[in-house]
Amino acid sequence: MNPAGPCGCSPLGPGPTPTPTILSGASMPLGWAVGRPLSPMCCYAQPNRVPDYLYLWAGTAASVSNATGHFAKHVTSTTSPPPLPLARGTSYFGTAVIDPFLIMGSWQLVDIKVVCAGAAVATATVGADPRFRLTLVQTNISSNTLITDLDLPCISGLASIGINNDASGRTGLIYFAQHFFSPPVRPNPFTMLGWYFTNLSATNNQINAYQIAESALVFKGHF
Repeated sequence: MNPAGPCGCSPLGPGPTPTPTILSGASMPLGWAVGRPLSPMCCYAQPNRVPDYLYLWAGTAASVSNATGHFAKHVTSTTSPPPLPLARGTSYFGTAVIDPFLIMGSWQLVDIKVVCAGAAVATATVGADPRFRLTLVQTNISSNTLITDLDLPCISGLASIGINNDASGRTGLIYFAQHFFSPPVRPNPFTMLGWYFTNLSATNNQINAYQIAESALVFKGHF
């Protein structure tokens, strides 16, 4: 591995010439000097040198039933929405009440997971293929632009999903996930990204309530 980084440079500048020190008759190179001078991050000046993956996380400590649910970078209460959620349907970046992610560069979504302590459908039975809808939006100064709605399938914990909007059973963690997206999900570079839970109640395969959740989105550099 090149110690100066993948493109032959380093944000910390060129490393020093190793200086030998004598220990029992053998020479051993010293490590990098502390306080190396900074230099431009030229890795980012070349689009094909952007790091391969970007990981974004957000969670909620709230219990939501028959309503939209919100995620935040820092979960500090059980209220819904939490203080400064990533996005809300009627709140925008210019109102100073949300805290979305700033997307730097070109990225394509390759994996997404949501883990809930509890979840429920609105009906008296749970279907064979319950889905958790996550809505991704670009948050603008005075509006939101829909990127996509993702209906995430349950990959583990289906037996723990409740009925009649009662997500309080909590018999085990419930996982919803997706790793293939058609069409591809590519937020515009240098825009604000947020997401939230959209409740659905028309069928027994639609999650309409949840309690306590974490979400993770994985993007790969797209060139």
